Amino acid sequence: MTAPATSRPGTSASTDDPPARFGDLLAAEWIKLWSLRSTFWVLGLGALTLIGLNVQATLADHRLMASWSAQRLADYNWMNDAFGQSPYLLLMICTGAIGAITIAGEYTSGLIRTTFAAVPARRSVVAAKAAVVTVVMTILGTVVAVTSFGVTQAILSTRGGGYSFTDPGVPQAIAASALIAPVCALIGMGVGALIRHTAASVIGVFAVLVMLPELTKGRSYAWVVDLHNAMPWPAWATLRNSPWQDVPDPYAATATGSWIVLALWPLAAVLLATLAVHRRDP
Repeated sequence: MTAPATSRPGTSASTDDPPARFGDLLAAEWIKLWSLRSTFWVLGLGALTLIGLNVQATLADHRLMASWSAQRLADYNWMNDAFGQSPYLLLMICTGAIGAITIAGEYTSGLIRTTFAAVPARRSVVAAKAAVVTVVMTILGTVVAVTSFGVTQAILSTRGGGYSFTDPGVPQAIAASALIAPVCALIGMGVGALIRHTAASVIGVFAVLVMLPELTKGRSYAWVVDLHNAMPWPAWATLRNSPWQDVPDPYAATATGSWIVLALWPLAAVLLATLAVHRRDP
């Protein structure tokens, strides 16, 4: 006779759970992002505020255009109305803050320990966060850029001003204004992974996106100019001005150089986040 097979109490035939698939990680990060009330408020109000400020500036110019000469109409940079510097700086800060919170918020609350206990593959967790943030912010940036450009230029066209979607340089300006949202959000992720504290990470995002470009505005030395042009904000500004026909600024970066800047910053930020999360204990 053979003894019947028995199992230890509390165990089952299959003791090892299958590893989480990347699709499961994406779904989990999507839920985490939208479970934050701040996501709806910051992104929703930020988008509406940006468009509203651009429209307000456009209406102010619209009232003045009746007294402008033909030469001034031809020389004016209508991108100032479509993609105002101050409104877009607000968008950059908001998206950067959301990106920072996606990681720093979990460290502050302690949720990151639960996440890594369920998914030991930390690099996969960071990759899933980056993918979700990129998709959401790209959609947001595209909607805001296309809407802002379309509404403001439609208003200006009633008095012979503005650009159309097919004018030279306009697609590039719209693309840059759409992609600056995910770029800043991923930079925020890198800052959040490095600092690991929500409030301090938001301050860090402000320092990187706003203070560094302001501190490198000088033109006394070539290296200062190069450092300034290597920042996301100046790179976006260069591409934003693509349709504007004016005397070239000898200190401005090239369009190609600006695209390289907007590509390298988020890549470096995600790499930094991956290394910081992988090598440091939560």
